Amino acid sequence: TRRSLNVNFYMSLRRYTSIHDRRRVYENLFLFVTAQASAGKGRLELCKNIVMHIHEKRRAEYASLKEKYDADMTTFLKSSKKEGLSRPKEPPMKTLIMPANSSACTALCLMEGMPMKPILFCSDTDYQTALTMVQVLLKHTTKVFETLPTSAAINTLTDKTGAKQNFFNQLPPDFSRETFITLAAKLKIPQRTAERYIKSFCGEGKLVRTFHGQYRKP
Repeated sequence: TRRSLNVNFYMSLRRYTSIHDRRRVYENLFLFVTAQASAGKGRLELCKNIVMHIHEKRRAEYASLKEKYDADMTTFLKSSKKEGLSRPKEPPMKTLIMPANSSACTALCLMEGMPMKPILFCSDTDYQTALTMVQVLLKHTTKVFETLPTSAAINTLTDKTGAKQNFFNQLPPDFSRETFITLAAKLKIPQRTAERYIKSFCGEGKLVRTFHGQYRKP
């Protein structure tokens, strides 16, 4: 079985850009290697060692900034408004190597908060994990889609809602049971449906039952 390794270098080079088809393209370098098992593809992961010292330096810088932020936040929360302290600003995360299983939110935060975009290393294991997740999510999406109402059902519901509102609009300010039954017959609404409409209008506060068989619009 052939296996693959995907190594993705973001911003390892300097900030060079080029224009292709009227679009600015940045210097991201993608390397997709396909080879037989045990062909030595795993050695490519050693590329991380080239930039690991930069990554560790950034992580140490972030840890120091985060420690100071936590201390300042504790002081801010304990202080009174009279002391005039401003709320500390949380430092952006500093890293160079971003885990392949990072969430979309984490990835966006990392790319927004750093002048140099992070590097993402993906192995065939990461790819298979992502593929499995996508397959499960696809099944869930299909299941939800199958439960959605069809266009015909939506149109039917809309028609029923429109008929009910039209029935209410044509009711006089004060009327009896005989009046709404006659109106329902004119609008080709079954008697039981009309009675259900009247009960619903009373429950919604659109009608007030004054006497037995007598109704009024408030």
